[in-house]
Amino acid sequence: MATRRATPRRVAELLVLLLACFALGEPSGHADKDSFTIVNENTGKCITPLNDWIVAKDCDKTKDMFWKWVSQHRLFHLQSQKCLGLDITKPTDSLRMFSCDSDAMLWWKCEDHSLYGAAQYRLALKGGHAIASTNSSDVWKKGGSEESLCAQPYHEIYTRDGNSNGRPCEFPFLVNGTWHHECMRDGDHNGLWCATTFNYEYEGKWGICLQPENGCEDNWEKNEQTGGCYQFNSQAALSWKEAYISCQNQGADLLSISTAAELTYLKEKEGIAKVFWIGLNQLYSARGWEWSDHKPLNFLNWDPDVSSAPTIGGSSCAKMDAYSGLWQSFSCEARLPYVCKKLLNNTVELTDVWTYSDTRCDAADWLPNDGFCYLLVNESDSWDKAHMKCKTFSSDLISIHSLADVEVIVTKLHKGDAKEETWTGLRNVNTPTLFQWSDGTEVTLTYWNENEPNVPYNKTPNCVSYLGKVGNLLGLIYVLIVIPD
Repeated sequence: MATRRATPRRVAELLVLLLACFALGEPSGHADKDSFTIVNENTGKCITPLNDWIVAKDCDKTKDMFWKWVSQHRLFHLQSQKCLGLDITKPTDSLRMFSCDSDAMLWWKCEDHSLYGAAQYRLALKGGHAIASTNSSDVWKKGGSEESLCAQPYHEIYTRDGNSNGRPCEFPFLVNGTWHHECMRDGDHNGLWCATTFNYEYEGKWGICLQPENGCEDNWEKNEQTGGCYQFNSQAALSWKEAYISCQNQGADLLSISTAAELTYLKEKEGIAKVFWIGLNQLYSARGWEWSDHKPLNFLNWDPDVSSAPTIGGSSCAKMDAYSGLWQSFSCEARLPYVCKKLLNNTVELTDVWTYSDTRCDAADWLPNDGFCYLLVNESDSWDKAHMKCKTFSSDLISIHSLADVEVIVTKLHKGDAKEETWTGLRNVNTPTLFQWSDGTEVTLTYWNENEPNVPYNKTPNCVSYLGKVGNLLGLIYVLIVIPD
């Protein structure tokens, strides 16, 4: 069957069931790309500290006006090197500037362009001074824009090497009496680094910063055969979510594995962690396993001694054994090393403009749709017999490549209620498992049911059916698809 591309549309969920069928260090007073001024919408004034208090002044681009978000939802003032906070033990004058390692309430969040902190205190302007009030409706925006102060929130920067097991940077951190709000470079560390606790001088905790970079150089390893760049964070000890965020914040993703060649490369890689997180996850109870980068899951290498069912709590993540290459379901809260992956040639492929093709089928009982003809056969057969019958019609079992295909199945073939399990052309005859469409088209979409794909070890072939609505098993029917002349 010829490959076609379609524009995704919102459709009813389709569940799939698997069946056996047999920079230089410098003081932090300079502005950077993440800094901003804080403007009161009613007055057009900007706030800035004055002797630990906060006053409103005419806005300008001088460095005493700039703030930025730092770790733990704190607002850091670049020139004073202090954080905006609340002393809620004082009924008045609770809003002040504090040292960023203070025990005062220093966190802030946004709600409809207002800024609030502990005990529902909100930032307000009164008589030329910023105060904390529980009934303020003041609107605050970033200078030069209509954006909320939280429109571009702080993103954690995780680390590697050093002595912090991959923990994120703590901004600001104290070095030689100066608070630093960015990764820094000096002669003592091999690359841009940060501290992972407030006081580097006292605790000495640090790591190399993991930030977005073009290409696959400093912290990455290229592999021309697989077309990927890999980052092996073997000293880290992070939860699955933390590892996922670390990769995402670098413009990458947790490792996905799509071929036996890629699996072999990883197994033969020396010096990596014994076990590590991969991007495979089942975070939602109503859905099956999927890759965090949304690549189709048709290549599998589950450990036969460990179930792929989620752990207690309804969600689970996957780790890989570096020696065997086998995957195991594991608690997402466990702390493990991890591997990030991005494309070697990380360019965006422009897709063809989608157009609808008017279609006519030779027989009246076939459903015409966008260049293809479909026939739903209401007979219970094995996958092999269904496949052979399709061939007698010069057609093949259905292959599904987009949400537009899903829409055809749910709304036209089954009229909104696919109660019977129905064979597709997706089948595996390999070890390790590699599901392929019987019509030879590429696997570009998978949407597995809960705890799937769960392939019996060394038992092939394995065939796949779909089910539009969970119900009693009423026998296996199948769909034929043909390209009209």
